[in-house]
Amino acid sequence: RCVYINSEGGVVKLAGACGGSAFTNCVFAGNENGCGWTFNYNPNDSNSRASTVVLELSQASTTVDFVNCSFVRNLTGGVKAVGGIACVKGRAFVRNCLFWDNLVNKSSTTAKDIYLTADGQADVDWCAFERADGSCVYAEDPETLTFPTENIVTNDPLLVRSCPLSYVTYGGNIVPYFSQTQAALDAALAIDVHVQKRSPAIDAGNPASDWRREPHPNGRRVNLGAYGNTSEAT
Repeated sequence: RCVYINSEGGVVKLAGACGGSAFTNCVFAGNENGCGWTFNYNPNDSNSRASTVVLELSQASTTVDFVNCSFVRNLTGGVKAVGGIACVKGRAFVRNCLFWDNLVNKSSTTAKDIYLTADGQADVDWCAFERADGSCVYAEDPETLTFPTENIVTNDPLLVRSCPLSYVTYGGNIVPYFSQTQAALDAALAIDVHVQKRSPAIDAGNPASDWRREPHPNGRRVNLGAYGNTSEAT
């Protein structure tokens, strides 16, 4: 269980023999730019690619798990920009996660939450996105993506606190950024991805997932996001 907030230049890049890694009850929020893949991040480079989390594993068949994680208000530049997970090579298993309000370069040609290159695969189910379509989750090869949209929550998850941001023109691209005032930086650090009591993320996770760490009374079903199946669940 980790919290990654207000990082500059990406958060995690798993490369090589990192299959079998797992992120459980993790928060990725208020991070700016992203880890580069193939080419380093550079808004002036037509090949520039970046994501909050990058999987570039040695084998396409190896898997990294993301279970009950929250990806919120991550800002990423680059022509191929992803605010959540870029799976360049390998397989992402994504369950009970919450992706919300991630923002990317307005010229980006990728989905803003999960993007798979031709060598990437993903199994995404029982999650929350702003839209259950290719604007949020996209695969270059549709055969490599499992994404049953009937299990996806698209209503506002009613987070306790997000934070303000701005757009700036840089290298001919319009990219999101956090204003470098102390107030803006404090707001980024104060992001709170707990959900409010009427959130549609409550009891919306996989019915087969463990929910027993959530406080009583509860709906006997796990919440979406980083605090699902924890003592901090709403």
